[in-house]
Amino acid sequence: MGIIRNLIVSYRALYQIERIISEYVVCDMQGKEPSCFTRVELADGNCSLIKELLEKFSEYRKKAKLFDELQNCKNNAC
Repeated sequence: MGIIRNLIVSYRALYQIERIISEYVVCDMQGKEPSCFTRVELADGNCSLIKELLEKFSEYRKKAKLFDELQNCKNNAC
């Protein structure tokens, strides 16, 4: 029964991760800060994985926005 339980927990975790990432993408497109819960129970008990992923996503988006601003400024001769 341990394998089946791990599969169920893993499936639920994947669903939660998909939902959280979707919210992050939508909030990013709207210029808002995401407010979703980032703790996801994984089969191996590692709950910090999704938090690290979302931190990297946020860091990447901030850098991408800064790059876009610099590119726009360059194109408009700021």
